[in-house]
Amino acid sequence: MISTKILKLCGNQISNSLAFIFNKSITMGVLPEQLKYAILIPLHKKGDVSNVANYRPFSLLLVFSKVFKKQCIVD
Repeated sequence: MISTKILKLCGNQISNSLAFIFNKSITMGVLPEQLKYAILIPLHKKGDVSNVANYRPFSLLLVFSKVFKKQCIVD
């Protein structure tokens, strides 16, 4: 995985490539498989910790998924 810090540091160098990938994805209507995955972590809300209903899912997404989502919302 690439951290947000590395992405920010090399943003100018990779922005054209990312824009190409994102635009191609939007044009073709296909989201790359790698951007569809997330790590799900159960977070306790309140109450009895042994009750599954007292948890909610929390998704950890790849940095590129977040950038893509933000780009789609802005445009």
